[in-house]
Amino acid sequence: MRNDFAILILTHGRAGNILTLDALKKARYSGRWYMVLDDEDSQVEEYRALYGKENCVIFSKEETAKTTDAGDNLPGRTAILWARNASFEIAKNLGLTYFQMLDDDITQLAIKYTNNDRSMLLGRQNRCYDDCVDMAIDFLDATGALSVAFGQGGDWIGGIGNKFAEQPVVRKCMNSFICRADRPFKFYGRMNEDVSTYVRNGMLGKLMFSIMPITLHPPQTQSIEGGMTEVYADSGTFQKSFYSVMYAPSAVKVGVIKDSFARVHHALSWKNITAQIISEKYRKA
Repeated sequence: MRNDFAILILTHGRAGNILTLDALKKARYSGRWYMVLDDEDSQVEEYRALYGKENCVIFSKEETAKTTDAGDNLPGRTAILWARNASFEIAKNLGLTYFQMLDDDITQLAIKYTNNDRSMLLGRQNRCYDDCVDMAIDFLDATGALSVAFGQGGDWIGGIGNKFAEQPVVRKCMNSFICRADRPFKFYGRMNEDVSTYVRNGMLGKLMFSIMPITLHPPQTQSIEGGMTEVYADSGTFQKSFYSVMYAPSAVKVGVIKDSFARVHHALSWKNITAQIISEKYRKA
């Protein structure tokens, strides 16, 4: 793996339970990695003992908060937002050109693909993560995008009938941001910060993508202690979705996803987010 790249695992209160490390090992990732910790985490010393001081980077939440818009006036800073915004400076200080932010609870890195007659969606354990990162970095540089992410397990609900089975690249960017240290941008909102950020940047003409066949599988929301679990448990998914409504009211609303059961979720209007290309047939003579 190239030496100017590293994975930053954003974590809080989960020392000894970093599922992402096992997932990366199974995917044969061979590059650098660091735990990104905040100075308000009571488990900092446990992290250092378990993973080595050289692999633990600590940032000041208070300092990062001075330039971070949480979208509310609630007390406390128990959310991933501040770690995301601190990551660019951390990467720069580590001498990195590129880096990827990963949550600490990824259970598997997989590859999704269709069979020959495109009648079935299949999946396999990813065993070439180095190559996937290299490809994503090439795509990042070729497009001039702010960030490139990978797909999520939940994106593939419905199998071959899922819209993403025919869309290898989409204009969303969540959870696994690959970025350049010299191309920083801000994340917005205590919750749903990834959605609010790619929507806001999309409205400004900035590019942020997900490469869907490379997929990350997190556990069910709120099933593991620490991290964002307390925040979601306190406020629920309606409040989470409404943060993005506040940041882009012309493009986002609170909707309902009906899978095996109905659940509150953000609903996006892409025609109000990204620039639309007008057909040549409307060109004036």
